[in-house]
Amino acid sequence: MNFMRTRIRRTLGWLMAAVVASGCGGPLPPSPLPPPSPQAPATALTISQVLPEAQWPRYWMRIVGSGFQPGARVTLGGVEAWVWRVTATKIEFVVAWQAPGLVDVVVTNPDGLSATLSNGFTIKAATLVLSKSDVAAVQTLAVTWRGPNDPSDFAPCDRIGVYRVGDSSNAPFWYTCSGIGDEFSEQFTAPSVPGDYEVRYHMEGQYLLTKIPLTVR
Repeated sequence: MNFMRTRIRRTLGWLMAAVVASGCGGPLPPSPLPPPSPQAPATALTISQVLPEAQWPRYWMRIVGSGFQPGARVTLGGVEAWVWRVTATKIEFVVAWQAPGLVDVVVTNPDGLSATLSNGFTIKAATLVLSKSDVAAVQTLAVTWRGPNDPSDFAPCDRIGVYRVGDSSNAPFWYTCSGIGDEFSEQFTAPSVPGDYEVRYHMEGQYLLTKIPLTVR
């Protein structure tokens, strides 16, 4: 009986030794945790340039910079543009209609951060030149103009016309459409009724790019 007890104790001793030697006899010491990976800093929101630096309203544009987020908004002189595509470094958009001149460019991300390029863009204006600005009724004169050089075939034409100052009907006494090119000139007959008139350049027949006075005596 004593022999059997001794043998059992030895067997148990061997088993316990094997368990401890294998590392399964208790909880292992904790392994050191790897150091946390440094997080990449957020890219700063910046506007590098606007291309081109001057353009007609309702034409395509792009802003080059960094930190742009999907859903970013663009304003030019406080007027919101129509954003079409946004990547981290480029925004493509269409200039909404507004009066010509030098304007600030602002990009605002959905998180509220914004960047401004002061006086960073010029909305171009058309030019009009009359051969005479003070004429007799029904006298023939000429107007020369410069405007967008490629008006869309799918939009109303760019209209150059003569209008009575203060006429609420806004109906032209004479008008013509601009063509594709840089500069045009055309003759017309002054209105038969004396008064104060103006020659206007309407982009797409409705957006006023510029105007000049005409006096009929």
